[in-house]
Amino acid sequence: MSDNPLILEDFGAILRRRKLHILIPAALILLMSGAIAYILPPAYISTAKILIEQQDIPQNLVTSTVMGYAAERIQIIQNRVMTRDNLWAMAEEFDLYAGIRTIENQQEILAKMREDIVITMVSADVVDPKTGRSSTPTIAFTVSYKNESPKLAQSVTAELAELYLNENRRSRTEETQQTSSFLEAEAQRLQTQISELGAKVAAFKVKNAGALPDTFEATSRMLADAQQQLGLLDAKLPPLESRYTYLKSRLTGFGSSALLAKARADLAAARDKYSDIHPDVVRLKRTVESLEAGANQSGGSAVYETTSSDPEYLELKSELQQVSGEIGAVRTQRADLNRKISEYQSRLAQSPNVEREYSALTRDLDHATSKYSDIMNKLTSAKLAEELEREQKAERFILIEPAIYPSTPSEPNIPAIMLLGLTFALGVGISIAALAEYLDKRIFGPKELATIFKAPPLAIIPEIRG
Repeated sequence: MSDNPLILEDFGAILRRRKLHILIPAALILLMSGAIAYILPPAYISTAKILIEQQDIPQNLVTSTVMGYAAERIQIIQNRVMTRDNLWAMAEEFDLYAGIRTIENQQEILAKMREDIVITMVSADVVDPKTGRSSTPTIAFTVSYKNESPKLAQSVTAELAELYLNENRRSRTEETQQTSSFLEAEAQRLQTQISELGAKVAAFKVKNAGALPDTFEATSRMLADAQQQLGLLDAKLPPLESRYTYLKSRLTGFGSSALLAKARADLAAARDKYSDIHPDVVRLKRTVESLEAGANQSGGSAVYETTSSDPEYLELKSELQQVSGEIGAVRTQRADLNRKISEYQSRLAQSPNVEREYSALTRDLDHATSKYSDIMNKLTSAKLAEELEREQKAERFILIEPAIYPSTPSEPNIPAIMLLGLTFALGVGISIAALAEYLDKRIFGPKELATIFKAPPLAIIPEIRG
């Protein structure tokens, strides 16, 4: 062979020389392709088409609680349908792979079934009227099954489609029920929490009555009123005490000696202030008893009886008792007012801490109440969504093309196999011819001869056919 570039005439000469190198391998490979195409067992594919139908009721009125894109839900349903138990039960029900189906090779049978089942999504280009954005949502999907028996292919495909429809209906209903159950439990928990917080707030109000923020002004006013009343009583008490002292001194001259009257007056004043066991009262009592004993011995009783019926004496005594009662009443009122003032002051002093705790309690109660109201609104929506799913008014799967009986096998694809075999046969034949031409060291034609001798031949003798 020469190193000169080949032209079209050279290729024609090579094909004529190497036609057997091309035809024989090509024919053998083509025959083998045809044999393979006819030897392979036929396989039939049955397909069912399921439409994803949108919700009947507008979503702005009733919103479904089932979230996620259709393709995602289909994938989830596929994982639930294509479980080991479902596939093996289907294989036993329809007696699939009867010749090789055993417990020992269960995994291989399940892998074969998953390979023969094909799920294909069907999408469409749509434009959102609100945003103007284009998208390609999944609007349907197909379920296909391949088997050597057309009847089994149709039956298994129909069963798979039914499983998808039932699983979608079951999962959507279960999901809405779970949502409603969760919201009901949360509402019950919040209701219990609200009751507990309400009881705490009520007990706190009872415990801290008067120190609450909403009673601060009222407590301040009551404190001011009590202090004002105490001032009036403080101004009223000294004149009464002076009058009482004057009346006591006037009574000392009636019914006994001045000393006895004085001792009795002191005893009466001490009893107004102290109890009978007080040392001053005991001392004065003994003094009076001693003086009365001396007066009795000297006939003072007659004098006392005379003075006890004296109108002036009785008037002084009555006025003294009245003044003494008024002094006792004033002192009692002062004690009550002092107690109230201390109580009001204590409430006002505790008011900042009480306000802080009360605000925390009411804030927790308001938060729980607001959350409860929100949960109840969501529960109402969830109940509507649950009813929507129960009545099949939400998004759902609709079988629009049931599984058909495949009349012609889809495998093997004889034209494709033959075309592939022909392409491979020609490639192999040409490769063998090229290799034979490369390995052949003979000289063909004057071009190669001229290349070798660096000069053209003197004459060319044509091929003489006998």
